[in-house]
Amino acid sequence: MDIHTKGLSQKQQNDCRAALNSFIEKHAVGDWEITIEARETLPMGYSVKVGMAGPMETGMARLPVNQFAEVDTSDDVAAAVDRMLEAGYAASVGVK
Repeated sequence: MDIHTKGLSQKQQNDCRAALNSFIEKHAVGDWEITIEARETLPMGYSVKVGMAGPMETGMARLPVNQFAEVDTSDDVAAAVDRMLEAGYAASVGVK
């Protein structure tokens, strides 16, 4: 798991990391490849990218799920990361 941030406050970085750790515990996906990139963009917003792929030994199709979002400052970046993680997980395991 990797988190890359640029231009986020320390609190935002910590909140994104906490969202990822909570997601990993909730779904027991510590062996998945998960990357989060969040950076400040102008004017007054954030660009967020979440990528994930399950391990080969699960028998799942090894197709990575990548999502991109532009988040304005009225939204919580960590909440956006959490929503994207959940949607990516649902797409990976075929949950509707």
